[in-house]
Amino acid sequence: MSAHEIAVDAIEAAIQNIATGQVQPSCTVAETLAIAYLSVFAITADEFKHYCERVRRISDFRSGVST
Repeated sequence: MSAHEIAVDAIEAAIQNIATGQVQPSCTVAETLAIAYLSVFAITADEFKHYCERVRRISDFRSGVST
């Protein structure tokens, strides 16, 4: 398994936990994982932006914020 595959799997799992309500969006590790994997070049800047936007949309939806 490549570093990219590990990074994507870890970030996706963290986002899934947020989406299903298993963790609070404000306590998420998804963005921290995205930053860490971007820092070691396991994901691209475009992927980083995509994951952070997904976390923001889920957080907004769960807190009732309209986009």
